[in-house]
Amino acid sequence: MESLGSVRGTTYRPHVSLAAFEKADEQRLAVALPPVVGRYVGMPLTLATLGLFLSPSTVAFLGVTPTARLLDLHRGVHAALDGLVSGSRQLYEPGTFVPHCTLAMGFDDPATVVEAIDADRIPIHAAVHEVHLVDTSTGRSRLRLA
Repeated sequence: MESLGSVRGTTYRPHVSLAAFEKADEQRLAVALPPVVGRYVGMPLTLATLGLFLSPSTVAFLGVTPTARLLDLHRGVHAALDGLVSGSRQLYEPGTFVPHCTLAMGFDDPATVVEAIDADRIPIHAAVHEVHLVDTSTGRSRLRLA
């Protein structure tokens, strides 16, 4: 099993995605999103659980505790995106959002993930450091928002 940080040709950094979509008006996002996301830099996050999304390509993740402040940020981002993006992925929409930090994808045996995680290191206390619009195919930032 390879972690996402070891995938060649990408610049994967641990992150929590707030939205996912196919197309966007980047110039308008560059104006609409910074006022929404900027005030959340420094916000504490707690990664408290290990989880799996069981889909055609199994995904292992650390679950982020969904605080009121994180959910306010999420709702604010989606309100700002309204009319500026198309092809939004339902799993990231308000009401279905599962805040998480992906660890690995496409593995066969979930037990390998459990064995790789040191339970004594969870929960992990972190903070929002930056906010970016990212191309998910490469992991590269398209635009720093905060």
